[in-house]
Formats: sequence, structure tokens, C-alpha cells
Amino acid sequence: MSTAALWSELAAAARRHRSSLAYQAPGVALGYGELAASAEELARALAVPPGTGVGVLAPAGPLEVLAAWTAWAAGAAFVPLPPGDPTLRLARRLAQLPLSAVLVGDQQRGLAQDACQLAKRMASWKYTHGTNCLLLATDGRLPDGCAAVYSTSGSTGEPRYVAVTQQALLNVGRWALETQEIGPGSRVTGAYPATFDAFLQVLLEAQLSGGCMIGAPSLASLPGPRLRRWLRAERISHLDITPTLLSRLRDGDTDLPGEPAILPDLRVVVLGGEQVPWAAVDTARRLSPTCRVFNMYGPTEATVTALSYEVPGGVALRTGSVPIGAPIPGMRADIRGGSGDEGELVLSGVGVALGYLQGASGGSVTVMPFTGGEYHTGDLVQIIDGELVFGGRADRQLSLHGLRVEAGEVEHVARSVPGVEDAFACTFTVEGIDRLGLAYVTAPRHGVNQGRLREELRRLLPAELLPRRLARYRSFPVTPNGKRDERQILQALLQGDAYPDEGDHRKEPA
Repeated sequence: MSTAALWSELAAAARRHRSSLAYQAPGVALGYGELAASAEELARALAVPPGTGVGVLAPAGPLEVLAAWTAWAAGAAFVPLPPGDPTLRLARRLAQLPLSAVLVGDQQRGLAQDACQLAKRMASWKYTHGTNCLLLATDGRLPDGCAAVYSTSGSTGEPRYVAVTQQALLNVGRWALETQEIGPGSRVTGAYPATFDAFLQVLLEAQLSGGCMIGAPSLASLPGPRLRRWLRAERISHLDITPTLLSRLRDGDTDLPGEPAILPDLRVVVLGGEQVPWAAVDTARRLSPTCRVFNMYGPTEATVTALSYEVPGGVALRTGSVPIGAPIPGMRADIRGGSGDEGELVLSGVGVALGYLQGASGGSVTVMPFTGGEYHTGDLVQIIDGELVFGGRADRQLSLHGLRVEAGEVEHVARSVPGVEDAFACTFTVEGIDRLGLAYVTAPRHGVNQGRLREELRRLLPAELLPRRLARYRSFPVTPNGKRDERQILQALLQGDAYPDEGDHRKEPA
């Protein structure tokens, strides 16, 4: 299936809601009719060949949305490029992918120019429709049906490119509209830049429905009170966010639990991107007691959302993490490699990507499909009380003095301690010796200090699984994508004092 079906549905939404706002941000208001016309005109002006890629190299803003609409109007694929990439890394992307055009922000022109020279790609500039456009000669094509290309980290240090299909994006978008009460008048935002695949789900949720996508500031950089004020001022009705970033919304308000509705317009909170602790559900419902809360699970290779769980209203909060739920229509989930109720999660169905793209000089690509149309996630799951629950990564086994330690086991035990809302275990090396560290988030106004946590861990874990260093946080630091910043946590653990058996003398980061 070509990208024509995706564009057909967006164009139909634009006709139905021509006079309504499709995108709004400070100083920017794009109507559906204007956005669709601009995308079609830009695709013609750039002479984008079908089956190639239209990239965007710009900070968060309307250029990202325009690039996606332009790509699909041309029958091409949307390819977001990280504006923070080093020049050499961006050059590799330009060399390996069949990009025919890149929409470039004013501040990224020099970066794009230098990267093109390093990539030895023939390129020219064109300024049209108020946009800097880099035109590239390409001799390659993307596989049929490819609507977007997203990169994920690779074990070799080079990114892997995932070819996401238009059928998969439409499947996710249609399902979201049917389950999340999105429609005209909805104001949808997400804590994700265009380079994070969840950006496309937010875009389709808003713009297939006649709702308005609200361009967010860098939510990951905002302190909790400012983030709350922004969400309230913008009357956000649907919020897609990571649990780590959501936890910031409690910061700075000592009277938060007593307020009936901090965000009275908020109707739906979609959590994803990382494991969701039950404390995140509590936070969402303190912000808006009647809001619906979803946990979405899906790697890039399975198009953002493959499984979903809606937390029932009034459900008692538990320790551990929120279930990841059941497959959305068109998807299938199997458990392999363990007992019937525990093992690795394997996904299949319309949401599975075409495979990984293997780039070559000049932008020609080959596709490495997933065997049998199945994606082996590497995620461990188990069935608890009839629900599918994420149990950690198969490759998050930590090596300690010859022992294999599951980080998820240590984290699960830590979360079971009253007052501990989230936990992250990792290894670090001091003077050539591997040590186990644990970072944890405490509930507001809860007196869980490191000494008490250590006592509980001693009670619940064998000696070989006891963390040597601890770091306490009010909320985990986050990356620009809104995910937990594991590098920063590791630095905090590295700079701390080893936890001696007789007491805790470590200084805790705020």
C-alpha cells in the first residue's frame, strides 16, 4: 500500500475542518486548509519524487508538521533528523538515506551545509514558501509503503533505520480516535520531538480527528510548576507524556493532593516510552480526577503503540508497574522462550515495520525484513492476575563478579518499599571493580531516607543483589525526549560514596 491512503485521510480531514486550527504554537496558527495547501504546493515546488524521503532538520515547531504533510502529499516518507547531531553523524545519515529534500531551520543551515559536503551528496538550496529547503540528488528509493523512517540505537554504535508503513500509522491513528474521545475541539500535545516516533501518534491523533495539535515548548526543560501552568493555560485535553516527565508535575505544590482539579480540561493522559509505575496513575488523577489514563506499549519497530491498557477508574494503586495490556486491533502478541506465562514478547501484525534499512553511498537502500513478519522485542513479560506486565529487558542482565543479575528484579523490590515510587538499577565501575547502584524516586512528603531503604533492601534481597550506592531524587532527570536520563543518573552514582554496611554517609542529589 502506498502513502496515498495516509495522505487521502489527512486531506479529507483538512476538507472537513478547513476553517479549524490544525496546529497552534506561540506566534503560529495553521488552519487545516492552509496546512494542506502549503504541503501540496511545497511538494510540487520541490519536485519531490515519490518513494524518496523528505527530511526535517529544525527545532520543535511547525516546520516538523509541514515536513510530514509535505512528504505524504508527495507520496514520500517523513524522515526527521536530530538538529543536535554532530556534523559527522548527520553526514552519515545524509549519505545512507534516499532523501530528496530537507526542510531546514534557520539555525541549522550551516550544519546541513557542512554535513552535505562530508557526505559528498550533490545538493542545492531553495527558499520557498518561507522555508529553507535543501535539495539532494538521490539514486535510491525507499520500499513501497514506507511512510516514515525512524532511527534507533544500534549495538555497533551506528543508528539503525526502521521503515514504518503508512498502514501501520493509519492503524494506530484510527484506533486512537476510536478509544480516546478525540475530535473537533480536542487540544492534543505531546512531550516528544519529531525524532521520537511517538510524535507521529500525537500528530495523527490530533489531525485525523479535526482537533488541534498544540506545539509544546521543550517540556523536558520546564520545572513542574511552569509545566502545569502551560498545560492549564493551553487548555490541553489530551496529553501524551512519559511517566518520568509526568512526575515533575507534582513538584513545587505542597497542597497538590487537596486540589480537586489542577488541570480541569485534561480528559486523557497517555503514558509511554518507558515502564509506567502506578504512582504515575496517581499523579495523573490528582491533576484531573476524572481523566482517563492509558499505558501504551510499542517499540519503534512496531509503530509506537502495539499494546494498550486503560487503567480502570477507582482501581486500587499497587506496587510494581502498570500492565501493558492487550494488542490493539491488527496486532498480535506472543510470549516465547519461557514458561507459558513468562518469556520474551514477540509482536506481529500490521504494525510491524518493513524492517531495517541498510544504507549505502548515494542514498540507495536495501531492506532487512523481520523474519516471518515477527519482531522479537527483547522485552520480558509475564502474566500477573490475568494482565500482561512488563518485566524488564532480556538484555538488562547485569554482570557482577561473574553473577548474572536482573536489574528488573532489584527495581521491582525497591518499588515495593512504601514511599518509593520508581527505581532504576545499573552497574558502575570503581577502580576496575563492578558495583551495583540504585537510583530511586520518593513520594512527596514521604520520609524514605537511604538508611531506611537500605534496611528494607537487606530484608528483601540476597547480599549479592544489594546496591552499593544509592541516589535519591524527587523526580528522575530526563533527556530532551522526556525519557529517564540514565547517563546523568549514572554520573550521580559514580560521584557518590560507596554505601558502607554500618551507615549511610552519601549526599543525596535534590
